[in-house]
Amino acid sequence: MVNQIGLLQKIKEILEKLISFYQQLIGKEKREIHLVDLAKVMARFEGYYISNSRARRNKNPLNLKWSKFATKYDSDGFCIFDLPYDGWKACLYDLEMKCRGYTRTGLKPTSTIKDLIYVWTEDNQEPYLRFVCQKLKIPQTFQLQEFSLKEIYLTLSKRLTELEQG
Repeated sequence: MVNQIGLLQKIKEILEKLISFYQQLIGKEKREIHLVDLAKVMARFEGYYISNSRARRNKNPLNLKWSKFATKYDSDGFCIFDLPYDGWKACLYDLEMKCRGYTRTGLKPTSTIKDLIYVWTEDNQEPYLRFVCQKLKIPQTFQLQEFSLKEIYLTLSKRLTELEQG
C-alpha cells in the first residue's frame, strides 16, 4: 500500500509538470510585453545605444521625423529633443498612438508588429522585423493591442536610466 501511494504521488508530479508544459506551449500562460520594451528594442535597432549616432545626438531613440514634442529638426528632417527624457516620451507617445489607432498611418489595435515595422521604415524592413520579433520573442502576427500600456508614462521616469543604458 505504501509503494502504491508513493507511485501515485510520482505520477501526480509528472502529470502536473506535463500540464504546466502544455499550458505554456499553447499560450495559456501569456507573458506581458510592455510598450516600453518594444521602444527599447526598436531604439537598439535605430542605433540609439551607439555613441554619436544620429539617434543618440538628437536624443531621439526611434529617429522620429515628426513629433509635437520636438524643439527642432536636423538637416535630414529628424526630430531633435532637448533632453533624453523628452525623446523617450515622444517615442512612447508615438508608439502608443499607433497601437491605439489614433494616427494617419492606418494602423489600428488589430494591426500586427509587421504592419507597424512596415509603416515605421521604408528601408531594412525585414531585418528590422526579424530583430524586433527575435528580441521580444513574439511572432510577426503579434497584434499591437497585445502590448501592455500599463503605467507607460508613470514608469518612464523610473526606467529612464535603464532605457538610456539599453
